[in-house]
Amino acid sequence: MSEALDNRAAFRQTAFHLGVWLGLSVALVLLRGVRWDENFEFAQLITGQVPYPAWHPLHVYLASAFSGQTHGMAQWLAWGAGEFLANGLHNTAYLLGTVWPAYLLGAYLGRSPWWGHAAAIAMLQGWLLEFDGTYPHNPWPWIYSNGHIGTAWAILSLYALARRHWFAAAWLASMMPVVHIGQSPVLGLLCAGCALHALRHEGPGFIPRALAGVALAAPFYVWLWWRMSQIPPAIAPPFDIDPAAVPDAIWRGMVFHVDPHRRLPNIVGVITLAGGLGLTVFGWRTETDAARRRAYATLALYAAGCTAIVLGTMAVHAALREDTPRMLLQWLPYRMLNHNAILLLVSGIGLASRTHAGRAAALALLLTAALRPFFQPLLGEAFYHRYLFAGDAFLYALFGVALSSGAQGFGKTSLVWLAAGVLPLAIVHQFGAACLLGGYVLTGMLHRCLVPADWQRAAVPAVLAIALLLLVRNEMAHRSHLERNAFEAAVLAELDAHAPAEAPIFLPPETYAEQAKIHHPVLIDACTSSHITYMPANGPLIQQIFEDVYGLRFDRDLKNPHWTEIWRDRTAEEWHALSAKFGGTHVLMYNNVELHLPVAVQGDDETLYRIP
Repeated sequence: MSEALDNRAAFRQTAFHLGVWLGLSVALVLLRGVRWDENFEFAQLITGQVPYPAWHPLHVYLASAFSGQTHGMAQWLAWGAGEFLANGLHNTAYLLGTVWPAYLLGAYLGRSPWWGHAAAIAMLQGWLLEFDGTYPHNPWPWIYSNGHIGTAWAILSLYALARRHWFAAAWLASMMPVVHIGQSPVLGLLCAGCALHALRHEGPGFIPRALAGVALAAPFYVWLWWRMSQIPPAIAPPFDIDPAAVPDAIWRGMVFHVDPHRRLPNIVGVITLAGGLGLTVFGWRTETDAARRRAYATLALYAAGCTAIVLGTMAVHAALREDTPRMLLQWLPYRMLNHNAILLLVSGIGLASRTHAGRAAALALLLTAALRPFFQPLLGEAFYHRYLFAGDAFLYALFGVALSSGAQGFGKTSLVWLAAGVLPLAIVHQFGAACLLGGYVLTGMLHRCLVPADWQRAAVPAVLAIALLLLVRNEMAHRSHLERNAFEAAVLAELDAHAPAEAPIFLPPETYAEQAKIHHPVLIDACTSSHITYMPANGPLIQQIFEDVYGLRFDRDLKNPHWTEIWRDRTAEEWHALSAKFGGTHVLMYNNVELHLPVAVQGDDETLYRIP
């Protein structure tokens, strides 16, 4: 009875603190302003609010894309949500994906909700921004949310599995392919391994709860398949595609010469792998509480799986280069680096919280990170941007704090782990090694000073409150709500009046979120070429458009004339031929290049031209 009461009390406490972060996330989104989300443009097409030609590459892509996030946004639009609510809900999910996994793991490993909040605030302060390998780790909401939310869902599943909450773990893990199928493999293998271990050592008592979680996920698959069936099938384009265009050659040209996310990770990526694996193993080897020791072991196994996938892929990639098998890189395995980065942070917080000195050092890092903008005038802009702005100094220092506090001071065990961490790091990243050593020394000094526990009980909430208030201040200073300027409003009016609904406009290829702002289809934007990496069969169609409009092919020498030169020299007759081929009636271009077309709308930075 007592254990059941304790479990209910712990559940209520956890729900309360997660609710606090839910409220804070909504408040931060409103203070910062709702931002455009990548799923909004997809949802506009799915629901027909922005009708695309059925041959268009975006239509082809979405007709086969298995994504609950995209179709979830479409469901909101189908229920009548406007752009403010639809994007705001996804912005909030993005922020919750930043703070909830960090809070849960930080609070459990740190034995206090305060350290969960510390981990969440460290995430919001950007401590992980430099620990991303080749796939960006962005804790603040921006347009590309799918990968970040997928990572967060995997870490939430990992937390439930580490705590042996079988119902939640089974539901979250079963939902993972719906949320983000590309980040599922390690989680699926770990779930199977933990289930077999539990069956052998604890008996079959957990199976009904696990099966109930799996059963709860089943309706979401039915819903997703139904949502996908609502998209009409794609059709062949009304123009010829170069018969010499080979999907595999286009994919290789895109991946090995254009796409930044499938390049070999740099040395910081390898440090991230080693750090996440090292600290989770360190926590497992030094933890005295049996339940937390098991949790650290689960995290360490997950980190080991991510490390094996990334390093194994890197070895093949480095050896074979452009001959690397497509399936090895297509699912973007290097994104698993970001999972180890989160485990590095939360394990560091958990280990630092073991001693009074470690808690004091971690608080000092949080406070310094919160106040760092005020240091810029004192330290100089060059020093500030090189050493403090990115936030990596604080995570390296936390690594040192964790090693010292986790081993209870300057003992032999601590020195062995310090040598294992700092010596290899010093060879490849001297700044990181210096910060790690600084965190270790600071903690050891505080340990010798015998920092009083009573003082820390008051200091922890005070420091967290200061850090949170400064975060809010920063958000208010950078408010930007669903950016749509007067020029874009004028473009919308012009297109409504003079362009067919399905006529895609011609844009610079690096433009993004334009469809959301003007409520009209676009022929190509910054995301279109990336569809090749996920769906190689779409490559010939996308390349044909790039070649005709921008003079660029992916399967040949990429040293082409810059597309702006081609647009500058293109005649009105040539634009008319492109309009007849692709259906576009307007061209949007920067003002630094004047086109041979009549002006429809003139802006300060861009001009909309009409194709006669």
